[in-house]
Amino acid sequence: MGLVYSSGDSSNLLSSLSSNLGTAKSTVNELKSGSQRLTAAVDGRTLSGAAYNAGKGLFSELILPTINRVTASMDGIQNDLVKYEGANKEISKEGYLNEDNLKLQIQLMKASKSALTASADTFKNLATVSPIPGLKDMLNHAQERLNRMANSMQDDIDKLQKKSKNYMISQIRRMDFLVIV
Repeated sequence: MGLVYSSGDSSNLLSSLSSNLGTAKSTVNELKSGSQRLTAAVDGRTLSGAAYNAGKGLFSELILPTINRVTASMDGIQNDLVKYEGANKEISKEGYLNEDNLKLQIQLMKASKSALTASADTFKNLATVSPIPGLKDMLNHAQERLNRMANSMQDDIDKLQKKSKNYMISQIRRMDFLVIV
């Protein structure tokens, strides 16, 4: 089964992640601020004693460095979220994409183009051997129309292949983000 993309689902994911990240940052900032105030209170002699000094050591050596690592991790997640938004912006105009359907459409269009090209070649061969002048012109005209249709079909194939390529690039970028989170 191939990948499926929905711009609505992706927008909801972005919104939820942004909201959750904002809440987490706010909470960690409050925790950091409170921890720093507590440590300062012990330093400022507002609080004193062996237990307070041990608590200060715990906060200074363990809790505040852990809060700093969490803050750095959240900054990394924020950067990844920005990357995801960029990748999503590239593909979101498509609305909904299904990798298997894109591949099937490309395969069917290639088969149709081959049939058009084969028919054009047949008409060309018939025109060269036709002893009837009016029929020869009609066959040449039909061959030209079939060739134009085949060229148009190739343009459509190219568009689908580009859409598929952009989709896959976007999915790879999104997967990189999702693996990191």
